[in-house]
Amino acid sequence: MYAVDLNVGSTSRIRKLTQEEEFMLPSYETIEEMIYTTETIDEIDEDDQNIRVIARIFEVNEPREFNKQDGTTGRLRRIEIADMTGSINLVLWNEDVDIEYGVGDAIKIDNPRIQYNDNENRLELQTGGNTSILTPSVNEIENLPSFEELQELVYQTRTISTIEDGDVNIRIKGIITDPSNNKILLAKCPSCNNSIDEFAEEGETCDYCGAEIDEPKYTLMIPARLKDYDSEDDIAITFFGRLAEDLLDITTKDAVELINDSDDLGVLDGRVDDLEGLNIEIIADVDFDEYSEQTRLKPKKILSKEY
Repeated sequence: MYAVDLNVGSTSRIRKLTQEEEFMLPSYETIEEMIYTTETIDEIDEDDQNIRVIARIFEVNEPREFNKQDGTTGRLRRIEIADMTGSINLVLWNEDVDIEYGVGDAIKIDNPRIQYNDNENRLELQTGGNTSILTPSVNEIENLPSFEELQELVYQTRTISTIEDGDVNIRIKGIITDPSNNKILLAKCPSCNNSIDEFAEEGETCDYCGAEIDEPKYTLMIPARLKDYDSEDDIAITFFGRLAEDLLDITTKDAVELINDSDDLGVLDGRVDDLEGLNIEIIADVDFDEYSEQTRLKPKKILSKEY
């Protein structure tokens, strides 16, 4: 890391400073200014170190558990933060997951790790052992826009005909057409989160990580098309997880139980078919699917829905 570490061992002693000694030290705020460089989100680079980011919380996802290679369980939570220059995901690990985060709250992150997320095709921040999450002072957020102002800045309104590959956080309206109930439950390995056979039996092992599967982890999935109000333009879209639950008005757990109890994979077909013609406004990213060779929407938030 091209830096010097100070290690405290059995022969070391830590003691509280006297008032005279403490008086000679700079304030905590002054030390922060000496160590960290405050950057806006659009200034963040993958090689940056010792930076500080001040932003507002835009979205808070539910915590997720995962199995580590040593057999223990880890936890993470993703939140999205934004300032006047854009937005970025912040990945919280372990004890940081339990901090109460409110949408719209201002947040200060000192010394986050910066990584490139290949799946999202964008940079993200991650907390580490040397990362501090703090509440910024009044002076520090003096020039930070309000949550409502940031929504207008970050969520750029688009029509289907004007979207481009790589667009992030676009605000778009349309009509759901051709909702598919072909494979409404996506089965995943609870250890590595890779897709597995939905009919995998207890005791089978995952082809990706080799872990024994007691019970698959299921995710609701609804592929469809989103059609423009004023033209024939449309685009592929797939709703996953909580967004699919919102559209179908059912939790994934209840959906799995309903299918198992009825022994009918098509028991939810009626709910999916009812989505035809639904008017919806969403926040989404735009991605090019190399498998199907088509541009598609990756919805992140449902703002409104009505028939």
